[in-house]
Amino acid sequence: ETYNGIIANLFSIETKDELNNDDLKCKNIRNNNINNKIFSKEYKFTDLNNELKSKLININDFIKFTNDDKNLYVVLCEIKFNREILNNIKINKLINLQVSDIESIFINKYSKIYNLIELNV
Repeated sequence: ETYNGIIANLFSIETKDELNNDDLKCKNIRNNNINNKIFSKEYKFTDLNNELKSKLININDFIKFTNDDKNLYVVLCEIKFNREILNNIKINKLINLQVSDIESIFINKYSKIYNLIELNV
């Protein structure tokens, strides 16, 4: 429903070598060759570009970028979320469902009493 409140911990690995899927698993990243430049940073998911949002969905998902003779791998290693924001979304959905039900009951009841005529304008 929303990316608000979601924090992604991304690892970026810069290397001249090709890395295999096992090397790019989060639990193995720190054990990679010391020649690799490894950085970790947390980002608000809403701040990521659309390509990263669409491809980094599950833990250990990665994207590879190639520039000249270097490879840059970006790996999703952790997802955090703000429980309060998610609870508010859930509460708002429940309220909206209740309001829709009440509205439907109200219209059905009073449309019969007042002979409501529906116009298609």
